[in-house]
Amino acid sequence: MRSSSIFVAVLFAPLTLFAQTSSSSGPHVVVMPPAGQACPVGFSVNRKPDGAIVWTDSAGLPASHGQGVDINFAAPKAQIASVDIVVHGYPAGLRIIPATSSAPSEITETFHLAASAGQPLLHPFIWTAHMVAISWVELTRLDYADSTTWQSSTPRQCSAAPSLFVPVSSLR
Repeated sequence: MRSSSIFVAVLFAPLTLFAQTSSSSGPHVVVMPPAGQACPVGFSVNRKPDGAIVWTDSAGLPASHGQGVDINFAAPKAQIASVDIVVHGYPAGLRIIPATSSAPSEITETFHLAASAGQPLLHPFIWTAHMVAISWVELTRLDYADSTTWQSSTPRQCSAAPSLFVPVSSLR
């Protein structure tokens, strides 16, 4: 009985090794979602790797919120005083995506972020109130400290989509 078990293992060993090899031997490329090409600053967003509960100081009661997003501004022509951002995504609930061309209803939340005294507005983060999935973020207005302003002239002119990669950390 022992020799027959060894014979079967030796017989199928090459098949299992072959099944685990990669079919392509070339380098693998990770493609990032496209960003808006007409932004006055470098603009990118990343999902926050935190859950949907934030512990508050008021009697230790949890406050729920939607998904979080880190916003990154790079190479501004002057110090950023404030920005207006519209986050596009989907609320909690059951969704059925039909095979037809109609898409599930997307919701938006608008944020006005302002720089604090002595702190440049380069890497703010926000929490949505009702979204469980953020699909893209749009920069609609940018006010500089030198009193100049940029405002989007068309929808999606300056937008960024967060990566689908979401880091997960262990519970506290």
